[in-house]
Amino acid sequence: GKYMVEDEVYTPAFEDFRRAEAIVGEDGFVFAGWMSATPWMKMLWELLGVEQCTFDSVDHPDEFFDLYETLLRRQREQYHIVAESPALVAHIEENMSGDMVGPDRFEKYVAPVYNEFASILHEGGKLLAAHFDGRMKVLAESLANTQIDIVEAFCPVPDGDLEMSDGRRIWSEKIVWINFPSPVHLRSDEEIDWFVQKILGDVAPGGRFLFGITEDIPEGVWQRSLPAISRALQKY
Repeated sequence: GKYMVEDEVYTPAFEDFRRAEAIVGEDGFVFAGWMSATPWMKMLWELLGVEQCTFDSVDHPDEFFDLYETLLRRQREQYHIVAESPALVAHIEENMSGDMVGPDRFEKYVAPVYNEFASILHEGGKLLAAHFDGRMKVLAESLANTQIDIVEAFCPVPDGDLEMSDGRRIWSEKIVWINFPSPVHLRSDEEIDWFVQKILGDVAPGGRFLFGITEDIPEGVWQRSLPAISRALQKY
């Protein structure tokens, strides 16, 4: 894994980014790509897997943390490129869930990386978002203390384990971008209407909030659920 990371080559693609912005225009917003997950998360999800990552961190700590430091060093290079780009926001493909990481590892190995990468971007007036689509209750306070600017893909109850009202309160200084909980797509139009109203009430009067759908919609229901969500958003 270390030699694969060492051999990666990073080059700016600023003209491609500007072309994408020109195509999207005022109909959307272009991010600086999906940046690799932070080192611990990349090892957990992609390079080693959950079980092997757990064993190797204990059984082979020298090799494990050598890979961790190699990933960190190479990702640092990526963020210096993004800091010079025309993009306003960089986005980490993190897929964070507290029950798979735990507060101790998060504080020791993940939060400091967020802070370092965010500080690189902040020097150029840019923002850092990351994908937090899992069960975040155990990490909520720790995340609040990081320099992450945008909590993206937050899944409130019943998808995650944190209520919308608690997420808005704990991350009051951050932009919170939610995923409308996937199980609620299966409910009736009346229940969807009520749930949208509840979410909007929990974040009232608004600001630093994006309502989105970032995760999978159960098969065969989007033709009904998306119009119901849209009607409720317009209504409230």
